[in-house]
Amino acid sequence: MIIASPTDLSARFFRAQILVNLGRGGEIREEVELMTKLGLSSADRAKADSLLAKIDGGPERFKGRVTLKLAMGYADNVNAWPKKGSTTISGIELALPDPVNQKFDPVSDRITEGTGIFSGTYALNERRDLKAKIGFTGKLKDGADTVNADQKYYVGNLGVQKHFVSGAIVEAGISRAYLNRVNRHKNMGVNTDVGIMKYSVEASTKLARDMRLGYSVDGGQFLPELAQLRVGFDVTQSRTSSNQSSAEINSKSYMLSASRSFDL
Repeated sequence: MIIASPTDLSARFFRAQILVNLGRGGEIREEVELMTKLGLSSADRAKADSLLAKIDGGPERFKGRVTLKLAMGYADNVNAWPKKGSTTISGIELALPDPVNQKFDPVSDRITEGTGIFSGTYALNERRDLKAKIGFTGKLKDGADTVNADQKYYVGNLGVQKHFVSGAIVEAGISRAYLNRVNRHKNMGVNTDVGIMKYSVEASTKLARDMRLGYSVDGGQFLPELAQLRVGFDVTQSRTSSNQSSAEINSKSYMLSASRSFDL
């Protein structure tokens, strides 16, 4: 039938549906994917996307992943010592002793981090190109010799993600984060806990198999997709300017990390 009328889309859909139902979707996947790139009507496009979803992931709408990460390394300024060793308040320059270590210098320390991440998506339509996203991250950070870097970090997020035929992805979401730190040490107040609410909008396009280039409200960034097993070396350099006083804080951390992901 297809040989006699190769442009008959209904015949192609009928054949593809039979092969998918027989568990032989792999034989027809390339042809169905090509059909999604043609100028199809919205109804035919929905049929093709639905077939691709069944071939790739079956009828399940939910997909989840759990990632565990361990990192160890070094930070050169865990006490957030100002660059000039002082701050200017109301025009008066004042020295700032470290309330924890009672030193007038940056304090370095060995850092250990443990992180657990859950992320999941739920398809909101048959074409599987509109998805709800949910995630939770918990991180425990510990300094070997000081309490400056010790913290517990939790963040939960909800969002919506839209995929396009071109490979582009647009998503929007909201997240709530909470940073729990050591508040008092040796009867002195040293830190405060922080709660953050964040709204985000991001767009990205696929460059290669495992790399995307994206832009978010926070600026341009590369978004490498997390593989099943990853070992990396992370270098972070930060600069902070206080909005309450004149003080610039520079810090760097070097972390060797390993992570393992499990699909649910």
